[in-house]
Amino acid sequence: MSLRTIIGVSVTNNETENNRQIEGLRKILDDPEPQDIIMVGNELSLANVDLEIFLKNIDLVRDAVLQKGLEIPIGTVEIYGGGIDHEALEKLDIIGINAYPAVWDSTEYSVAAKKLDEYFKTGKEQFSEKAVLLTETGAAYAGGKYWVENGRVKKESPSKETATSYLEGFLQWSKKKEIPSFYFQAFLQPAKSFGEGHPMEQYFGLIDGETM
Repeated sequence: MSLRTIIGVSVTNNETENNRQIEGLRKILDDPEPQDIIMVGNELSLANVDLEIFLKNIDLVRDAVLQKGLEIPIGTVEIYGGGIDHEALEKLDIIGINAYPAVWDSTEYSVAAKKLDEYFKTGKEQFSEKAVLLTETGAAYAGGKYWVENGRVKKESPSKETATSYLEGFLQWSKKKEIPSFYFQAFLQPAKSFGEGHPMEQYFGLIDGETM
């Protein structure tokens, strides 16, 4: 379908599971279709993954790519404001930033696209020696109000209208600024139970979520 693709290689402190991820990557690299980007780990600043394990898995991914004679950029994904150890940063080609100004902070939907622009500029400055792209952004259309850390309720509840407004603002911004970006997400995730994060986690889908 000529879509750009990121291959995600999960990293945890469970090395058995990490090895399964590497083997899965090797199978993907056997496919004759070229892959665009490989990301090792996702939001590791929140996951307390041991640095040595992270560094080891970056090297394993790099070796798997080189063994196939391929040239694929390798990076990692972090939340906006999350840090990446200097030693790990030296091993990576690209940094992905996940930013949700209309969801996980108190930004109003009407100015969320402007806030996203500020977030992305900050990320570019933080990782100035690397290529930077926006790997996740989006807005839920349901799931209830989100309580920010200081105890205030967001002024707007998620709705079809607010999610559509954010999508439109994002598309205008990314096209105008030519920002390499991925939108979260195409489909609903009803399998995310209410016990797994905030109820809004289930309602980011564009297609089944009727936000188009």
